[in-house]
Amino acid sequence: MEDLDPMSRTTNNQFAVAAFYLNGFIREMIPIYPLYAVMFGEHGVSPLELSLLFSIWAAVGILTEVPSGALADSFSRKWLIVASGFLKSSAFICWYFFQDFYGFALGFILWGLASSIRSGAWEALLHDILKHAGETSLFTRHYGRIRALGTSGVLVGELTGGILIMHGYDFVLLISAVIPVVASIVFLLLVTDPPIDETVYQSGYLQNLKAGIAEAFTSLPIRYILLTFTFLIMASGILDEYVNPILFEQGFSLSTIAYLSAGIALFEALGNGLADRFSHLSLNQLLGLMAGATCLLFLVLPAGGYAVPLLLGAFFAIFGLASTLFSAQLQDQIEGSARATVTSVVSLGDGIGAIIWFMVFGSMAEASSMTMATSGFAVITLIACWVFFLLGRRWQITHEKASLTP
Repeated sequence: MEDLDPMSRTTNNQFAVAAFYLNGFIREMIPIYPLYAVMFGEHGVSPLELSLLFSIWAAVGILTEVPSGALADSFSRKWLIVASGFLKSSAFICWYFFQDFYGFALGFILWGLASSIRSGAWEALLHDILKHAGETSLFTRHYGRIRALGTSGVLVGELTGGILIMHGYDFVLLISAVIPVVASIVFLLLVTDPPIDETVYQSGYLQNLKAGIAEAFTSLPIRYILLTFTFLIMASGILDEYVNPILFEQGFSLSTIAYLSAGIALFEALGNGLADRFSHLSLNQLLGLMAGATCLLFLVLPAGGYAVPLLLGAFFAIFGLASTLFSAQLQDQIEGSARATVTSVVSLGDGIGAIIWFMVFGSMAEASSMTMATSGFAVITLIACWVFFLLGRRWQITHEKASLTP
């Protein structure tokens, strides 16, 4: 099929990029976010069982992440992203009808599947759209801002949850189920898949799967990024799931927790949005920032009160910045055509790391308290920062001017 004229192509790309911003924002405006961990506890879920639920969530990613990435390399990435929104909606519907451990587990299975089919397709499609417009150099900027907008959507959801909780959990769950569907419809209407890479589509599913896995493990920079996400950056994603129980343990009411969580989300959004301005940082400087942010967690226990959300917010801001930079580095390092599969292999590492971090934090919280577990968590995260500093030197990895090379 003949390509569009330059003006039409530019217009379509602008609409598509705008759709990423809108979808990223709307999809995360989920009012149950600041409440579901506390809701689980009120339905008899213990701290260790909460970690088990989160681990089930992560395990789904381990099983489906890479196969779904190859699917995104073999078929339409746009339609996978749209389907993801409907699956996420079904998770909250499940929690509405089945409010016990097994119902919550089923909801996480659906949510985990939704995240898996979206993760590899999301970054790869954005990169392809920018590539089609000759604007791949803008990936870090757009990706960081989209993530920031997504985190801002979380902020709106947190605030909304604090208001809507007066109508009960069931009402909040129903509202939460509608929002991902709206986000998917927006994406469906505004995004047109860029021209396909015929060599990828003709290769077939299994060939794309093999090619993506091979590149992920043979490329030293990609392997380093994979390990970093698995054993370091994922720490912030896991701690995020315990923020509300930590605040609840500090004595804050549900409504106040929702507002404080919104503030913490704002910190993370700032980190994501400003990531492009820090792309000049060396790997050692970035790891140093992450180690410094981790040290703030040691102050959570002695500080208490309103200092806790401020300390957590600063931590998430730095780790959000680092996560965005490493994600942009990943897309820059992928040379083969199975882009979504390579991205999904890294996301698979997220799932493995998530289970490890969930069980570590959950075990510490079960033995002591959420606040005490945060200090133990900080010790392990600092050790991880040091390990990746040494590994970077051993593999001669650098991170300068938005490039990561051995």
